[in-house]
Amino acid sequence: MSQEFSPQGTPATATSDATTSGAWQTSSLTSASTTPCTELRAVAWIGGAMDAYTQLLRRHVPAGQQYFQWYQYRAIKRWIQQHQQQQTLIIAHSYGASTAAAIVAEGYRVSELVTIDPVGWRKPNVMQLRRFCQHWRNYCAADPRLNFANIVARCGGHWHDWPANSAHQHQRLDVDHAMIVSKVLTLWRQPVAKLQPKPQSPTQPPTSTAAQSESTLTSTGVAPTLHLSTTSITRDKTAHLQLVIDNTQPPEDHDSR
Repeated sequence: MSQEFSPQGTPATATSDATTSGAWQTSSLTSASTTPCTELRAVAWIGGAMDAYTQLLRRHVPAGQQYFQWYQYRAIKRWIQQHQQQQTLIIAHSYGASTAAAIVAEGYRVSELVTIDPVGWRKPNVMQLRRFCQHWRNYCAADPRLNFANIVARCGGHWHDWPANSAHQHQRLDVDHAMIVSKVLTLWRQPVAKLQPKPQSPTQPPTSTAAQSESTLTSTGVAPTLHLSTTSITRDKTAHLQLVIDNTQPPEDHDSR
């Protein structure tokens, strides 16, 4: 299904020369490709309080998907209502994440909510949030340094690990409040082709990793580097993000509920 637009929202346009100011430049984020794509779900992105200037989130938004500022409550609600007949995904950062959580908790149903290091002094009713959200992923910036990005987040009401006991999935990343956006979305954009094992020739019998290692060691005298199998890696429905996760072996700090 092609992406629709909310009349109240602003069509997102990712830019490659997005600029930042001050200490936010230390995040060194890279912009996303603007190649149009067909999406399985309706997608909305909600930026933080300073995203209009830093473009920490907006620079990652693919062309053809919806982008909102954190204060556009009515437009976000209208967008959700317009897409009730299809699967919906909201990705939000900082103040935008707390805005998205509050709206969903009010009864605006979404298929999936991804909150990246939420900030805000008012927290939603988590029971209501889980009721109206099929899956809630939360990412927390665990870098304790008092740099500009982290100070801004703390002054604004950083949620820290508050969602850990409520979100369906909660993960801590050792980056600051600015870098976490690039970190999360870079992990999501792993090339699927590189993660999938190469098919073997029909006439060639499968060779075990142990047999390959023994053969290499015998012929060269050097122990080879073992590559972990990726047969258990599955791809999420979020096709536009190329989200690749291992559902069978979650990381130690990945709290699945």
